[in-house]
Amino acid sequence: MTTDVRHYTIAEYMSLPDDGRHYELVRGELVEMPGPSGRHGRIITKLSRYLDVYLDSKSIGQVFSGSAFVLDSANNTARIPDVAFVKAEKLVGINYDEALPFPPDLAIEVLSPSDIWSEVVEKVRQYLAVGVELVWVVDPFDKNIYLYYPDQSKKTLYSGDELDGENVIPGFNLTAKLLFD
Repeated sequence: MTTDVRHYTIAEYMSLPDDGRHYELVRGELVEMPGPSGRHGRIITKLSRYLDVYLDSKSIGQVFSGSAFVLDSANNTARIPDVAFVKAEKLVGINYDEALPFPPDLAIEVLSPSDIWSEVVEKVRQYLAVGVELVWVVDPFDKNIYLYYPDQSKKTLYSGDELDGENVIPGFNLTAKLLFD
Protein backbone atom coordinates (compact mmCIF):
# COMPACT_ATOMS: atom_id res chain seq x y z
CA MET A 1 0.00 0.00 0.00
CA THR A 2 1.44 3.37 -0.97
CA THR A 3 1.28 5.77 1.95
CA ASP A 4 2.61 9.00 0.49
CA VAL A 5 2.35 10.52 -3.00
CA ARG A 6 5.41 12.73 -2.56
CA HIS A 7 8.48 11.50 -4.42
CA TYR A 8 11.64 10.97 -2.39
CA THR A 9 15.26 10.55 -3.32
CA ILE A 10 17.20 7.73 -1.77
CA ALA A 11 19.04 10.24 0.44
CA GLU A 12 15.72 11.67 1.70
CA TYR A 13 14.40 8.15 2.27
CA MET A 14 17.44 7.21 4.35
CA SER A 15 17.12 10.37 6.47
CA LEU A 16 13.44 9.93 7.32
CA PRO A 17 12.80 10.10 11.06
CA ASP A 18 11.91 6.83 12.74
CA ASP A 19 8.14 6.89 13.11
CA GLY A 20 7.91 3.23 14.10
CA ARG A 21 6.80 2.17 10.61
CA HIS A 22 8.72 0.24 7.97
CA TYR A 23 9.00 1.63 4.45
CA GLU A 24 10.58 0.70 1.16
CA LEU A 25 11.15 3.22 -1.60
CA VAL A 26 9.72 2.19 -4.97
CA ARG A 27 10.20 4.59 -7.88
CA GLY A 28 10.42 7.46 -5.41
CA GLU A 29 7.27 6.60 -3.48
CA LEU A 30 7.20 5.39 0.10
CA VAL A 31 5.55 2.01 0.45
CA GLU A 32 4.63 1.08 4.00
CA MET A 33 5.41 -2.51 4.89
CA PRO A 34 3.32 -4.23 7.55
CA GLY A 35 5.00 -5.20 10.79
CA PRO A 36 6.23 -8.78 10.77
CA SER A 37 4.35 -11.49 12.64
CA GLY A 38 6.02 -13.71 15.21
CA ARG A 39 6.33 -16.59 12.74
CA HIS A 40 7.83 -14.26 10.13
CA GLY A 41 10.33 -12.85 12.62
CA ARG A 42 11.28 -16.30 13.86
CA ILE A 43 12.11 -17.54 10.34
CA ILE A 44 14.14 -14.40 9.61
CA THR A 45 16.07 -14.95 12.85
CA LYS A 46 16.75 -18.60 12.03
CA LEU A 47 17.87 -17.86 8.47
CA SER A 48 20.12 -15.04 9.63
CA ARG A 49 21.62 -17.20 12.36
CA TYR A 50 22.28 -20.22 10.12
CA LEU A 51 23.83 -18.05 7.44
CA ASP A 52 25.87 -15.99 9.91
CA VAL A 53 27.27 -19.07 11.66
CA TYR A 54 28.28 -20.54 8.30
CA LEU A 55 29.84 -17.29 7.13
CA ASP A 56 31.80 -16.79 10.37
CA SER A 57 34.24 -19.45 9.22
CA LYS A 58 34.50 -18.02 5.70
CA SER A 59 35.60 -14.74 4.21
CA ILE A 60 33.15 -14.77 1.35
CA GLY A 61 30.64 -12.14 2.48
CA GLN A 62 28.11 -10.97 5.05
CA VAL A 63 24.48 -11.54 5.89
CA PHE A 64 22.12 -8.60 6.47
CA SER A 65 18.65 -8.36 7.95
CA GLY A 66 16.49 -5.25 7.74
CA SER A 67 19.01 -3.30 5.63
CA ALA A 68 18.06 -1.10 2.69
CA PHE A 69 19.62 -1.91 -0.68
CA VAL A 70 19.59 0.52 -3.59
CA LEU A 71 18.16 -1.36 -6.56
CA ASP A 72 17.83 1.56 -8.94
CA SER A 73 19.32 4.93 -7.99
CA ALA A 74 18.08 6.65 -11.16
CA ASN A 75 14.49 5.73 -10.29
CA ASN A 76 14.87 6.04 -6.50
CA THR A 77 14.16 2.43 -5.60
CA ALA A 78 15.49 0.89 -2.39
CA ARG A 79 14.18 -2.39 -1.04
CA ILE A 80 14.65 -4.11 2.30
CA PRO A 81 14.84 -7.88 1.89
CA ASP A 82 14.03 -9.83 5.03
CA VAL A 83 17.49 -11.38 4.82
CA ALA A 84 20.25 -10.75 2.28
CA PHE A 85 23.76 -11.88 1.49
CA VAL A 86 26.47 -9.73 -0.09
CA LYS A 87 29.77 -11.04 -1.40
CA ALA A 88 32.87 -9.67 0.35
CA GLU A 89 34.32 -7.89 -2.68
CA LYS A 90 31.26 -5.62 -2.92
CA LEU A 91 31.60 -4.55 0.71
CA VAL A 92 35.06 -3.00 0.46
CA GLY A 93 34.88 0.67 1.49
CA ILE A 94 31.11 0.92 1.86
CA ASN A 95 29.46 3.18 4.41
CA TYR A 96 27.36 0.98 6.70
CA ASP A 97 25.41 4.05 7.92
CA GLU A 98 23.73 4.47 4.53
CA ALA A 99 21.65 2.26 2.28
CA LEU A 100 23.87 -0.34 0.68
CA PRO A 101 24.52 1.20 -2.76
CA PHE A 102 23.95 -1.99 -4.74
CA PRO A 103 21.61 -4.99 -4.82
CA PRO A 104 22.43 -8.03 -2.69
CA ASP A 105 23.73 -11.22 -4.27
CA LEU A 106 21.02 -13.26 -2.51
CA ALA A 107 17.69 -11.72 -1.47
CA ILE A 108 15.36 -13.62 0.84
CA GLU A 109 11.72 -12.73 1.40
CA VAL A 110 9.56 -14.45 4.02
CA LEU A 111 5.85 -14.37 3.30
CA SER A 112 3.47 -12.76 5.78
CA PRO A 113 -0.30 -13.22 5.99
CA SER A 114 -0.79 -9.75 4.50
CA ASP A 115 1.43 -10.35 1.44
CA ILE A 116 -0.17 -10.24 -1.97
CA TRP A 117 1.45 -12.82 -4.24
CA SER A 118 1.56 -10.53 -7.30
CA GLU A 119 3.47 -7.92 -5.26
CA VAL A 120 5.93 -10.54 -4.03
CA VAL A 121 6.52 -11.69 -7.62
CA GLU A 122 7.03 -8.06 -8.71
CA LYS A 123 9.66 -7.63 -5.99
CA VAL A 124 11.39 -10.85 -7.13
CA ARG A 125 11.41 -9.53 -10.71
CA GLN A 126 12.93 -6.24 -9.52
CA TYR A 127 15.68 -8.08 -7.67
CA LEU A 128 16.54 -10.27 -10.64
CA ALA A 129 16.41 -7.38 -13.13
CA VAL A 130 19.13 -5.50 -11.25
CA GLY A 131 21.55 -8.41 -10.89
CA VAL A 132 20.52 -10.35 -7.79
CA GLU A 133 21.88 -13.83 -8.46
CA LEU A 134 19.35 -15.80 -6.44
CA VAL A 135 16.07 -15.05 -4.66
CA TRP A 136 14.50 -17.28 -2.03
CA VAL A 137 10.84 -16.77 -1.13
CA VAL A 138 10.04 -18.64 2.07
CA ASP A 139 6.40 -19.66 2.49
CA PRO A 140 5.80 -20.56 6.15
CA PHE A 141 2.16 -21.46 5.49
CA ASP A 142 2.73 -24.20 2.90
CA LYS A 143 6.26 -24.85 4.21
CA ASN A 144 7.84 -24.38 0.79
CA ILE A 145 10.78 -22.33 -0.42
CA TYR A 146 10.67 -20.93 -3.94
CA LEU A 147 14.01 -20.27 -5.65
CA TYR A 148 14.17 -17.76 -8.50
CA TYR A 149 17.02 -17.35 -10.95
CA PRO A 150 18.08 -14.61 -13.42
CA ASP A 151 17.31 -16.87 -16.41
CA GLN A 152 13.63 -16.76 -15.28
CA SER A 153 13.68 -20.37 -14.08
CA LYS A 154 12.41 -21.29 -10.65
CA LYS A 155 12.44 -24.27 -8.35
CA THR A 156 10.27 -25.30 -5.41
CA LEU A 157 11.74 -26.90 -2.31
CA TYR A 158 9.56 -28.72 0.18
CA SER A 159 10.03 -29.10 3.92
CA GLY A 160 12.25 -32.19 3.69
CA ASP A 161 14.42 -30.84 0.88
CA GLU A 162 17.92 -29.46 1.23
CA LEU A 163 18.36 -25.73 0.69
CA ASP A 164 21.83 -24.75 -0.45
CA GLY A 165 23.64 -21.57 -1.33
CA GLU A 166 24.49 -22.85 -4.80
CA ASN A 167 27.18 -20.70 -6.45
CA VAL A 168 26.19 -17.63 -4.40
CA ILE A 169 27.14 -19.06 -0.98
CA PRO A 170 29.13 -22.19 -1.90
CA GLY A 171 28.95 -24.98 0.66
CA PHE A 172 25.98 -23.61 2.62
CA ASN A 173 23.35 -26.31 3.21
CA LEU A 174 20.24 -26.38 5.37
CA THR A 175 17.30 -28.75 5.58
CA ALA A 176 14.29 -26.55 4.83
CA LYS A 177 12.34 -28.16 7.68
CA LEU A 178 14.60 -26.44 10.22
CA LEU A 179 13.10 -23.09 9.24
CA PHE A 180 9.55 -24.25 9.86
CA ASP A 181 9.93 -26.11 13.18
